[in-house]
Amino acid sequence: MSEVTQYILLVAFLAVALSVAMSFIFRWIRTIGTYAYAGARIGAMKGELFRGERLNHLIRSEGVDSVMSVLQSSPYSKQLSRVEKATPPEFEMAFRSHQVEVQAEISAMVPDDMREVLDEMSKIVDVQNLKTLLICKEANVRTEEAMSMVSPGGRMGAMLERIYSASNVPELVGRLEGTEYWPALSGALDEFERRKSLLPLLHALDRHYYERLWRKILATRAKYIEVVKNFIGLRADVQNIKLILRCKRDNLPPEDILRYVLPIRLDLSQERIRKMAEARDVVEAILMLEGTDYGKVLSDAIPSYAETKSTYVFEKALDDFVLKRSRSIAVKYYVGIGPVIGFLMEKEAEVRNLTAVVNGKAEGEGAEEIEKYILRG
Repeated sequence: MSEVTQYILLVAFLAVALSVAMSFIFRWIRTIGTYAYAGARIGAMKGELFRGERLNHLIRSEGVDSVMSVLQSSPYSKQLSRVEKATPPEFEMAFRSHQVEVQAEISAMVPDDMREVLDEMSKIVDVQNLKTLLICKEANVRTEEAMSMVSPGGRMGAMLERIYSASNVPELVGRLEGTEYWPALSGALDEFERRKSLLPLLHALDRHYYERLWRKILATRAKYIEVVKNFIGLRADVQNIKLILRCKRDNLPPEDILRYVLPIRLDLSQERIRKMAEARDVVEAILMLEGTDYGKVLSDAIPSYAETKSTYVFEKALDDFVLKRSRSIAVKYYVGIGPVIGFLMEKEAEVRNLTAVVNGKAEGEGAEEIEKYILRG
């Protein structure tokens, strides 16, 4: 091969290599740039959150009217202006409507492959709405009241009222045929009939949601997907712990508990879950978590449980833990997906807190009582 030929081949090789490298660098810069914009926008939105002293001011306010006067000049003003009846449920729906809009806005900021994952995550709205309808139908709640508890923004939209017009739970499930939830719910109907309990149906929805989301996460090669995977694994752990503690409270046998546990997890081994399920009571189940972050968080709440005998204190402690962890992720991955995860959790906590404040004020509760339901992280 002549030197000229060798030179031409070398130049061609370097040109191809440079083209590949530039293509990679361009995609990297575009991805980082996309997240940089999202981070900047989220940074501005964080300044409008009701937390710290801004939240304390609402908690200490005189009543619902005082709370609303503050919120009318907040990012919630558009949704609150549409409220027809000044009742706590209407206000909660306004809060949730704003949350859905914010989630959609943030989802539109991230790269397409990550947006698909966030869109799958947002289906939790449909799952929660279907749970609400199942619980209401079993309790024979009137249609108007049941629909007032449905969160806005889900993909099922107007279908929900038609679904709820069913005469009973099995018929309600039947009306979901053709949706992605039908196979999971129809498969749990026999157990619902046999046990006379909604637990199999509610669990089927949770399992469907997490398994579908998990498959989506495993199938994508989006940058920072491992961060999202670990966070969803954390939430699945928390879901499982809550489930086990409720089941221990209700004295369900270990074999039933294990059947309802989600197969997705981050820090909970199968052996630890088995020991929790086999524990004699709620407190012993918590002791099986010794050595984990969850165990420390829940152990600190045991005195409150001894006083109230309510597993809510444990669930709130876990929710505070998830919020705190999301803030750590926001800082650690501040040039990537971190601010997105952090802010979505901040907004979720804010809506829950505002709902607790409005409900508390409507019931005439004082600041100390309302504080019991506030997430601080």
